[in-house]
Amino acid sequence: MPSSDVFRRGVGLVAAFGIALGLGLVSLGADRPADEVPAPAGPSQVPDAWLEGTRSARAKRFAELLKEGDNPPALKVGEWKNAESLAWGDLKGKVVLLDFWATWCGPCLASIPHNNDLYARYKGDGLVLIGVCHSRGADLMGKTADDKGIKYPVAADVDGATVAAFAVDSFPDYYFIDRAGKLRILDCKNDHVEDAIKLLLAEKVN
Repeated sequence: MPSSDVFRRGVGLVAAFGIALGLGLVSLGADRPADEVPAPAGPSQVPDAWLEGTRSARAKRFAELLKEGDNPPALKVGEWKNAESLAWGDLKGKVVLLDFWATWCGPCLASIPHNNDLYARYKGDGLVLIGVCHSRGADLMGKTADDKGIKYPVAADVDGATVAAFAVDSFPDYYFIDRAGKLRILDCKNDHVEDAIKLLLAEKVN
């Protein structure tokens, strides 16, 4: 077909589509039912599939205690290892991953190499990883950190106060505070921790 005919045919198709659109014969989705319109994607959208528990179970668990977007509870901890004492005010502009663990928890100890790897790979991008050790067995925290080769900061909870404040119900549990210093992810599934790290590190503080 001569190129001039192809051009004229293309122009005709564009014109026909424009007329149909103006007459309402075709739609770009404006009249689609609200529940069928895709939700806008964005860095602040955390998929439910990344979170532990159903929506109803999470709502009951956290109730008025914690809410995403709020300031996090204070870290009521004593002994630190691999860092000086840290407070939320020192960490603005960072993404903070809280790893709630225990010296007697097998899965927690098994996760240490992976945590070390995440810390090594993302700390240069602004990740801070803090392991909050359960107060039961915290007297062994320093020795455990040495024996298991923990590279990131760990701190001993005092009388279970931090575990209670964050409504931790299993070990390990992972929580995130974003660059703005706000609670963002409450109890992230273990196999989505790295996804969450990437998501929050990509966000910019206004």
